[in-house]
Amino acid sequence: MGSDGECQILAFVEVVCRRPAMYTLTGTFGEAVSFLEGWYGATARYGSHAGAELADREWTGFGCWLSGKIGSTEDTRGAMQALRLMCPNDDAAFSRAQSLYEEYFKSLERD
Repeated sequence: MGSDGECQILAFVEVVCRRPAMYTLTGTFGEAVSFLEGWYGATARYGSHAGAELADREWTGFGCWLSGKIGSTEDTRGAMQALRLMCPNDDAAFSRAQSLYEEYFKSLERD
């Protein structure tokens, strides 16, 4: 629920970043990125056409956008690793990833 009692719709990336230990063994940033890479990869490969579009928008699209934002030439996984190296710890990396993800989605709304 949002702060005003309204329901929030979150992308899976946001959900995993908020509670990584719920989806991975110890909840590290690297584990969460690997989990998301696998989940979105399987969704794209074995899911429906809508699943492939979802994976492309929510993960691959974010990775391309993030690479440009931080000046990286890496794929999504590499861009997320670069983001982690820019932060002092995993908690800061999760927080930064969430804020960047929100910024990414706002940029989609403008397009």
